[in-house]
Amino acid sequence: MTDLRCEIHEASIIVRALTEAAARITDCDRAVMLHSQTGEVLDCNQAASDLLGVPADVLVGRALGDGGGELFYTVESTGRAMPCDRFPVARALRGETVVAEVVGVFRASGWFSWLSVDAAPLGPGGLVLVSFVEVEPSVAIPC
Repeated sequence: MTDLRCEIHEASIIVRALTEAAARITDCDRAVMLHSQTGEVLDCNQAASDLLGVPADVLVGRALGDGGGELFYTVESTGRAMPCDRFPVARALRGETVVAEVVGVFRASGWFSWLSVDAAPLGPGGLVLVSFVEVEPSVAIPC
């Protein structure tokens, strides 16, 4: 019986964290995405959809790295393709807090932009909150 109580308690904590995260996502000016413990996109705001050029209903439910070049793909500040294990969300899933990581994003339409990305674990349950904002090329490209 104790195990069941623990599971119910953990589930209620996760639901509370999801509810709080959803409120933060909606009210935020930055692009924000909420990821599950497996990297799947659980929610995103309109700014994230706009910056990535992908409708929210297409982003939600996609697994980590499931842009596959079809929707968009990312590059490191050096211009090299970013492997999935280097994505800020993947690093946050491993417990790392990522602050102001410069990432280049190519959309399928040919549009390119540099983003400054933050990613951090969000409470219990393994959720990760990622936020990003477009930056000028002079800020993004190291000299």
